[in-house]
Amino acid sequence: MRVKDRLKQIHQQAIQDAQNARGLSKRVTEAAKGHYDDVKGRINWSAVSKQVGLPLIECLKRFDGASSGIKRRSFPTHDDWTKNEAEVLQGFVRKHFRNPTTRDWELVGNYMNVDKLDCLKHCQIMRKFEMTDERFSEITRYREAGLTWRQIRNKFGDLWAPETIGQSYRERVRRVNRPPVDIVDRFTNDELAKLREIRLQQPGNITAKEFVRITQEAFPHKSRVSVEDACTRAMAFLRLSVKISIEGFNRLQQLVRQHGEDWELIGREMHALPSKMRNAWKGYGLDTRITTEWTADELATLRRCKDSRIPPGKTARIIGTKLPVQCRAMLSKLRHSDVDDSVLVSKKNRGWTADMDKELIRLVKIHQSSRCVDWAAVSEQIGRTAEACRMHLYIMQCERSSQPDDGLVARVSNKVKQQYEAGLKIDWSAVAGSAGVNELECMESNKYDVGKQQWVYNYQTFSWDLANRMRDFISKYYPKPLLPNFTAVSNYLWIVKDDCIDMHRLAFGTFKWTDDVFNKVVDLRSKGLSYSDIALRLSPTMSANRVIKAVSRYMNHTASEPLSEPVREQIRTNTDELVGKIPCADILPAVRMRFPDIPYGQLWNVVEGAITSHSLYKERLNQLDQAELAIRISEGGATAKQLALEFDIPTRMTRKVINSLKSAGFSIQWTNEETRQLVAFARSAKGRKDWTYFASKLGTKSPHQCQAKWSRIQANST
Repeated sequence: MRVKDRLKQIHQQAIQDAQNARGLSKRVTEAAKGHYDDVKGRINWSAVSKQVGLPLIECLKRFDGASSGIKRRSFPTHDDWTKNEAEVLQGFVRKHFRNPTTRDWELVGNYMNVDKLDCLKHCQIMRKFEMTDERFSEITRYREAGLTWRQIRNKFGDLWAPETIGQSYRERVRRVNRPPVDIVDRFTNDELAKLREIRLQQPGNITAKEFVRITQEAFPHKSRVSVEDACTRAMAFLRLSVKISIEGFNRLQQLVRQHGEDWELIGREMHALPSKMRNAWKGYGLDTRITTEWTADELATLRRCKDSRIPPGKTARIIGTKLPVQCRAMLSKLRHSDVDDSVLVSKKNRGWTADMDKELIRLVKIHQSSRCVDWAAVSEQIGRTAEACRMHLYIMQCERSSQPDDGLVARVSNKVKQQYEAGLKIDWSAVAGSAGVNELECMESNKYDVGKQQWVYNYQTFSWDLANRMRDFISKYYPKPLLPNFTAVSNYLWIVKDDCIDMHRLAFGTFKWTDDVFNKVVDLRSKGLSYSDIALRLSPTMSANRVIKAVSRYMNHTASEPLSEPVREQIRTNTDELVGKIPCADILPAVRMRFPDIPYGQLWNVVEGAITSHSLYKERLNQLDQAELAIRISEGGATAKQLALEFDIPTRMTRKVINSLKSAGFSIQWTNEETRQLVAFARSAKGRKDWTYFASKLGTKSPHQCQAKWSRIQANST
């Protein structure tokens, strides 16, 4: 039987299961309607569970509130909840859910017959114990009597955790001991600026008590608490490290020529503490000339200081022609792998010549110990960055390994054969010494593979130790974008080359979905295995969701026909009937229960398009405060799904709002220069592109705009 036919059988079985689930949902819904209590406004779910013969949680999952006709209650505020309702809610959540998810809150809403967001808000409010004056006095008496927090919790019922009551009590104690707000007369911004001027006019060695006394005399109407707070804030502002620019240093140099090293006077002129100005001048002189261009000698000195972990301030004084802020900026550039000497040093014709290639190989042999190379020393002597030297050597090795020397292959293979026949473990350092090349070249040249082990993926015996050894070896000798030489990997692990390729593909590469893989999935599903077990048998990095999505895509492309327009219109009609009656997040599951025969992907496209274009959700979106959303997204880190659940609108709308707010303030038009810089960065970036770094470097576009622009360029070029 073909894979397509077997997938059709599984699809038909899934349709039958969906129909059975729909019938069971109808039974649960009818039973719930019969056990609805008009007085309590809730359903007796214990009776429903006994009647249907299912666990309580399973009944809540099967319940269809949209077709039941039972109206949901709304308790938007804390006062709407009675004590009995609150106790039932807290008890149910504490009994059945440890860390409730979004789906769990839907079940809680079904149990309480209250909107799930109201239940969620009330539980969040109940996490904090409201400490009134009466409760504070009562708890104080209990604590003086020696009661524990758990015993005190029992006095107030089982709604709060003991640590919640204790935390609220301690916060109230701190507020009681704090001075009244009307006494603390805080300084205004103008008064703080005046206070900083007063501090700069005083000697640099005055104590904190003297500063407070002087401030109290200058502001006699301020309280002691306010004065101490203002002094602390003023000194914190003045103690910030002074990052002097080139213009600031020229101004400082001019003041030193005029007034000498009178740091108190210079500090007042520069609006900084005298000690900060003295430290900024240390190591420089009146004849110092700060330059903006970096020479090769300055870069070499900077790298040596960086390797010795000398801070940028001392590094700048060692160089003599640079400021600390310039050293910090250059160190930041050196940390990015896409920066080479052509950017750092203003020299032309920086290509690698044949003599430079020979010099690089000679320096690597000199500074190589075991399997490590002192790239800092190589970089210093050859006049290139360490990253540029390392990458050029790897490119040379790849070019050399593509056409191996026959004599080298024979020498290396014979040496490996001698060690293997002698029963010894392959010592690549000894092989390299006899062949006259480094160990990596020996591994790339060896053709003797007798006795190599085989590796076949087995989920029961798989260990990451061997895979991690492969990853470390490839990361060290073949960094991206270089492709690994699996001949060297095979010789390093002493495993068959094809098996090494399979191991790398399963553990770190891209999984290939073939007909054989789908045939295996169908066979395992027919034996009753879950998708989690199937994923484990396919790859150590595979997940159940990936298997489900892959099978679903395969079925959508091979086993299903496109939806006709009458079916689409019927889906849209059912969607419109549910809009406004149930939460937006529940519309797709409800529609899916009515159309179990339609694949999920096709149904999702139609439903999502219908609710996104609905006028109700468009009006809700227009009523939102854009400024408040921007603050919540930037400071609170609110996600599109969280905002969609809170405001009851489609996730696609909130995601569009987030993307537009992130790009607010930037022009949507791209200039030729901006596009040129984008293309240059994208082509020079190694591996994953850091759009946040490029956007901050460009300064006129957001990271989202940069990524979208590059995607459009790639799409148009194909």
